[in-house]
Amino acid sequence: MSGHSHWSTIKRKKEANDQQKGREFSKVSREILLAVTLSGNVTDPNQNIRLRAALAKAREVNMPKDNIARLLDRIKDKAQHVTEVVYEAIGQHGVTYLIKTATDNSRRTQTDIKIILDKAGAKLVAKGAVMYNYDLLTMFTIENYPEEAILNLIEALGAVDFVKEDKTYYVYVLLDQFNEAWQKATELGFSKAPELVYKPKVTIEVDAQVAEAVYSLIEKLSSLEEIQEVYTNLA
Repeated sequence: MSGHSHWSTIKRKKEANDQQKGREFSKVSREILLAVTLSGNVTDPNQNIRLRAALAKAREVNMPKDNIARLLDRIKDKAQHVTEVVYEAIGQHGVTYLIKTATDNSRRTQTDIKIILDKAGAKLVAKGAVMYNYDLLTMFTIENYPEEAILNLIEALGAVDFVKEDKTYYVYVLLDQFNEAWQKATELGFSKAPELVYKPKVTIEVDAQVAEAVYSLIEKLSSLEEIQEVYTNLA
């Protein structure tokens, strides 16, 4: 089994675990809050692509409409206290991490992250030391699509890259093509909302033991309320 397969298995395990632990509601709520905050309090999803994606994700995880409405009603009071901070870290075996957070106290969050990293033999690094190897892209997840037609679909979305894992395709589109690509995806019958993700430019492969250790570290980081997502350079 290749390192790629090891990490693919670990990622699926984590995604299932996220759902089992009910993390989705809190993550989506913070993403909605951040989307409005970072846009300068733009609450119109047609004018705020990140908010549009967050609201679509909220519907996907079956967040009640009343919850969304209350969150948007309170957003002006909350938005000024929460900000997005992306921490960069390097671990063992050449593994790098981008740790995306939504925090109202970056100093406390950094301390909590540092404690977890230290125990895993990883460390925070200066801004840019890891980020240079990642692109911020729009990612569409396409499942069970006819293989003979997938290349035409990828071309239609204007993709810059794609990755296949089993029967799932992860299709990456530039941020400035977000609205156009989503409109095209909707026309083609895809209702699942795209995500804004950090994709590594250069990846590394690891064995099963290292992949499990990385998963364990990500799980510990994800136990912190402020953590939105953790990205790595694993293939």
